[in-house]
Amino acid sequence: MRKSARYKLLNMAFKQVKAGTEESWVDEEVWRMELYLSAGIMALGLLSLLAVTSLPSVANAVNWREFTFIQSTLGYSALSMATVHTLLFGWDRAFDPAQYRFHLPPTFILVLILPLAVLLGRLALFVPCVARRLKQIRRGWEKSRHIRFTLPDDGCRNGLEDSQSRVRSGQ
Repeated sequence: MRKSARYKLLNMAFKQVKAGTEESWVDEEVWRMELYLSAGIMALGLLSLLAVTSLPSVANAVNWREFTFIQSTLGYSALSMATVHTLLFGWDRAFDPAQYRFHLPPTFILVLILPLAVLLGRLALFVPCVARRLKQIRRGWEKSRHIRFTLPDDGCRNGLEDSQSRVRSGQ
């Protein structure tokens, strides 16, 4: 444990004894700490698995589909868990004015900018209109680069001319 954290813990315990507080159990802080630690442990586990599969000996042992799944899907899952871990750490600290020393936000807020941008960009790719076009591109579809101009034939009708002539004639 860091010296500053140990000092804070001892200082808080001394203040509680001095004030005569017998029960110091705060449900919100306990839940926040449990969730924070659990998310951190899961993120560390996912990142460890991701690191092991990046080793050349392991990467050569798996096929391309498994490697792609691990590096992309598991990578985004690990990034999401690490982001949740950081968000849980700053549960109520983000809105505490005492945390903004020199009018700068706390470091955990600054650290979240890039991961949240990546995750929001990934979510933007799941929008149906973008996902459909991306799926077509992955399957080899290419939009034609050339514009073709064609003149309609004399007998080319779209069916509206017939219905308009019926309305005029009273049919």
